[in-house]
Amino acid sequence: MGTVCAATTQVVTLHMTFPHLPINPDRDFTAMTQEQIERWNSQVWWRALFKVMPAHISQHLPNGYAHAVANTHARREVRLVDSASYQAQMTITYHIQQVYLQDIWDEVLRLIEEVPGLADFREPQLFFCAKGTKLQFKANHRRPTLLNTIDHFLTSFEEIFDLHHVDLSRTFHDLGMEISPTVAHLHDAQLHVDEELLTYLWKRCCLQSIIRRIYDNRPGARGGPTQRYYNTSMLYDAASVTSEPPKDSKLYRGGVRKVMLYPIQEEGVIPGRNHAKSAEASQSSRTLSKNSLGITARNHFPGKV
Repeated sequence: MGTVCAATTQVVTLHMTFPHLPINPDRDFTAMTQEQIERWNSQVWWRALFKVMPAHISQHLPNGYAHAVANTHARREVRLVDSASYQAQMTITYHIQQVYLQDIWDEVLRLIEEVPGLADFREPQLFFCAKGTKLQFKANHRRPTLLNTIDHFLTSFEEIFDLHHVDLSRTFHDLGMEISPTVAHLHDAQLHVDEELLTYLWKRCCLQSIIRRIYDNRPGARGGPTQRYYNTSMLYDAASVTSEPPKDSKLYRGGVRKVMLYPIQEEGVIPGRNHAKSAEASQSSRTLSKNSLGITARNHFPGKV
């Protein structure tokens, strides 16, 4: 539906889910049908907006859902393919001031409850998601420890959200730790001694040892939920792993829902080089790859409960 504008972040996106909305079980991807989208927007969302927003603000909004869709179609057509079915759309956003949000939400709930034919939209839920925050919360010389980083993230999280309205039992945080080289250069920089290009990969035997250790030597069967291995760079000995802790494990009881250990290979691209020189471009790259450990934890991190 939109994004949250806050001083501490610009990457929080807002979604709405409808637990009672009928879905087609034969579809590979579960999503609202076009009819459901049009009905929600035309009969609920836009009506709530124009009911709450004063005229000097609503005059800057599209006059309904059909108008909003028309505005998203590209005014200047740039075709990448020659097809009669080709359509281009733009993302257009409109700012809603915080002072109106509660009244809009109350009007949405009222319409769903009182207007006939909208019962399948009942009990709507707001869902927030944030991606691309890695650089925002990385450790630095002022926050050198993992706990410093966690504290910084949770402080920002609590500044954005009123936790009285957040279901913390359904709130998950991703915690990532990296093993990376100590230097990185642009592609045309002069390398010094011991600054050759490096690629860090996880060895399968090391991953198996880590999985055994975090599960107290009872990791479960390979290929099962607790240890799924994937080949990396077409090498058997280089691998990545995902693990979903069982409910009786210490990790699960501590709030950890998923563990991932995988290499991040970031290729450097040199402007002006074509595919015929891709090997040379790869050798000239000064962006080094690294290993990453990702942990998805529920509610709060250890040490902050």
